[in-house]
Amino acid sequence: MKSGDIEVHFRAGRTRVTSMDLQNDLLVSAADSEINLFDVVSGTGTRMKGHHGIITRLKILVDRKMLISSAQDSFIKFWDLKTQHCFATLTGHPGPVWDFALARRDELLVSGTNDHNLRVWHINYVEPVTANDLCEKQTDKTIADRNETITPLNETQFQISAQFLGCVQRSGVRRVHCLAFDPTGTYLLCQSFDRCLEIFRLLDEDAKVKRLRKKTKKAKDKGLPSSNITLGAEDELLPILRIFLSAKPSSCDILAPQLVTDHDSQKHLLRFICSLKNNMLEEIQLSIPLCPFKLQTLQLTSTLTKNCPNARLLNTVSIFGHRSSVIACSLTSDNLGIFTLSKTEAKLWSRRSTACLATLEWKNQSRSNYDTSDEVSANKSLPSKASSMVLAQEIVMLSLVLRFIAVTEFTVISDSHHIHHCLDGKQKKTGHLLLFDLTSKSIVQSIDDAHNGAVRTLAITGDKKGIISGGSDKQVRFYDFHLKTADNGKPTLCLVESNPVKTVSDQISCMSVSPNNRLVVVALMNFHVDVFFTDSFKRIHSLYGHSAPVVSLDISADSRLIITGSSDKTVRLWELQFGNCQRRFTSHLEPVTCVRFIPHTSLAVSCDQGGQIKQWDIKKFREITTLKGHTGSVTCLATGIRNTALLTRKDTPKLQLSRKSRSKGRQEEEEEMDDEMDELWGGIIVSVGQDFSIRIWEEADELLILEEEEQIAREQEEEEEELVRSEAVIPGAMPAEASEIGPLGRPTGDTRDAADMFMEAIDIYEEEMEKRKSGAKNIAPHPLMVAKGTDCPEKFLLKSLMALRAPYSRLGGGGAGLEHTLGAITSDHARRLLPKLADWLSRGWEVELVGRAIRHLVTLHFGLVMSCTELRDVIRQSSKARMDQLVRAKNLVGMNLAGLECLTRKLQEAQQIDLFDELITARDKRVRKHKAKQARLAPLLPD
Repeated sequence: MKSGDIEVHFRAGRTRVTSMDLQNDLLVSAADSEINLFDVVSGTGTRMKGHHGIITRLKILVDRKMLISSAQDSFIKFWDLKTQHCFATLTGHPGPVWDFALARRDELLVSGTNDHNLRVWHINYVEPVTANDLCEKQTDKTIADRNETITPLNETQFQISAQFLGCVQRSGVRRVHCLAFDPTGTYLLCQSFDRCLEIFRLLDEDAKVKRLRKKTKKAKDKGLPSSNITLGAEDELLPILRIFLSAKPSSCDILAPQLVTDHDSQKHLLRFICSLKNNMLEEIQLSIPLCPFKLQTLQLTSTLTKNCPNARLLNTVSIFGHRSSVIACSLTSDNLGIFTLSKTEAKLWSRRSTACLATLEWKNQSRSNYDTSDEVSANKSLPSKASSMVLAQEIVMLSLVLRFIAVTEFTVISDSHHIHHCLDGKQKKTGHLLLFDLTSKSIVQSIDDAHNGAVRTLAITGDKKGIISGGSDKQVRFYDFHLKTADNGKPTLCLVESNPVKTVSDQISCMSVSPNNRLVVVALMNFHVDVFFTDSFKRIHSLYGHSAPVVSLDISADSRLIITGSSDKTVRLWELQFGNCQRRFTSHLEPVTCVRFIPHTSLAVSCDQGGQIKQWDIKKFREITTLKGHTGSVTCLATGIRNTALLTRKDTPKLQLSRKSRSKGRQEEEEEMDDEMDELWGGIIVSVGQDFSIRIWEEADELLILEEEEQIAREQEEEEEELVRSEAVIPGAMPAEASEIGPLGRPTGDTRDAADMFMEAIDIYEEEMEKRKSGAKNIAPHPLMVAKGTDCPEKFLLKSLMALRAPYSRLGGGGAGLEHTLGAITSDHARRLLPKLADWLSRGWEVELVGRAIRHLVTLHFGLVMSCTELRDVIRQSSKARMDQLVRAKNLVGMNLAGLECLTRKLQEAQQIDLFDELITARDKRVRKHKAKQARLAPLLPD
């Protein structure tokens, strides 16, 4: 953590890591249904299998040398870290176990599933009893009872016993997402997939005794027998608080409570922090009295302290980022600013510094009591969150498209909301158009009756003098920008409807206007794309071919081509003059969400719900590359060029050629000029997605050769398929896919390269040794030996072996690279390597690493070792050398322990501590016996 360097890396699985835990030097992670166990100090690891579903939680018990795991297969498993096997399985859950928490020295386990109950278990840890110990204790009894059958014992007979205490009902509606006890094990935090956060209190021994007395007394008053009265799970784990957060939490953590005294009453100050799904962090402090009190429900608002003095919102981290996923973006006319829109706000960013320059906010009137930002809101009385309701109920890819007007300081946003009143049993949808002033962050104009339904799209006209809107009411409206004089005499920009309302055949999904302002292209929900004249709105083309609604379209800068993207996972390129489809691209594996041309180039880009952005060459009709970076769906793209000033300058440098140059060398000079202009006009892509991120992509100077890229992609696919089959299999053992344990990680593309380099190092070592045996002098070492910084062949080979587990090297895989690389070398190289490893082990060189290598090679090539007399002698030498090294290490540790004990005795004699050790020990024993006696007699004493 101090240096920030990578300690180890390995491939955990084929999918994402779902859980992780780190205790001391032991790291466990879960991917798919496998558990990866790694020892950071020794660099060794194991992959364990046992679950049949995705693993949801891992917990290491360091003192007991156990691991607890839960998964979606409804089981909780206990693993022995010494033998790497599962020795117990906890069943009884009706569905997937999403999380669990431990308290009371890991003896109380609380698990959460899909239902409304938390299940409580008591775990009794039994000291492991070995078979030899039991045989020694029961020798006499076994001899006396010879007629009885002796049951064979495993190495460890019992380690745990679990007892189900009962269920505790929670108030959350959706499934459990996270369970966490505070460090003292007193308070339990239960997080579900709604905004509800519940806090439970776990009673201590004194509180349990008092509660048992009350239950016993109530039973006596009712005339019931009091001998069978016991405490259930609902009596030990009590709900005390229910908090409704401002948004759904994604994760929570809790700190240890602090005991304070206020007006002769004691209470706990409990602090916890929540990471919300609206990209915010909130720290909350609760004041909980120690005396019993009823369940309370709190609504977390900015006025929480006034309404409830026991709760306090300490800190809120909510700077810069959007509160919800970004659904639209656009570049300014100079491409120096980026305007992004989410459900609750819009932001203007600087492309160069990535700083937020302005924020426009609005909020729902039904939840106006909570403000999620410290900046000045643009309007406090908007009836909805932009188009969030339309996005959720209309099930369209883009409910609105945003265009930023860079000529002035104004922007137009469509707001589609619901007015909840009864009209023939249905809800009426009304669309608003809002014109914002970025300088004052206020609404300049609001058109309430822009559309009778949801406003689906906005498009700026080609001459930049107006906008066109389309909605779910099948209407297209035209607006022009005008300046009106306000009351203070300042001119203000406003929207004025210019042309009559036009009607199309179906609901509109998206729309665009050609740069020459001649045509309007409208995409409809009936899978068609209609092309109209802007002035007369006469239809000239109807483009059809998609099997799903078109969610995005764009027109090229020369007004000749149209690109469309649909939910059918295809992208189509159309010619605007004749309306014919030039090419259909089918590389996307998920529904397409947005398509854009890169201005003044022959390139286009598209994105999908899988988080991939694909770049296309529209002249050669080929895919160029795939941009990966988003972790969720990419919702919108914006494109531009790096230097837009060159397009608007009248004195743009033109190619001036004489008659001689026209006839000779003209093509070369034109290509040089094109290269210079391309360097100034580099393309820019801005992408936004549901992962709250805004990514800026710029064109690189590196040239891509499409044939090579296609060949590399094919080779990678073939290598991935081959790596799955190339994992080394131990002779006589089960395959890696069916085995319950295996080496850490999996073979990667670098594993083969590492094996080739290591086999080359073995060959170089033998060549250098032969040169030295021949008696040749003044021989230059091999270049690879010089690169390793040594001229000794043995040191060179040892460093090559050590590099297989080096975390910083490209070929190293931490503890995972050694086994997989040794499994990929040939049998001939393994036969030549084993004698050298035995020699190093005898010398004491890298004992732990060399011992691991010998063990793994002998396991893989056991048949070869047994059939070769020379290798059998090598194994005997290795066994003897390993025992010698163990004795040497044991003597060294014993000598160090003896020295420490000698120092301890000297310190005790100097400080005279040993005179009071016996008295202190005897007093502690008396105190413990007295407390245990009181605890046994407490339930029998009258109140």
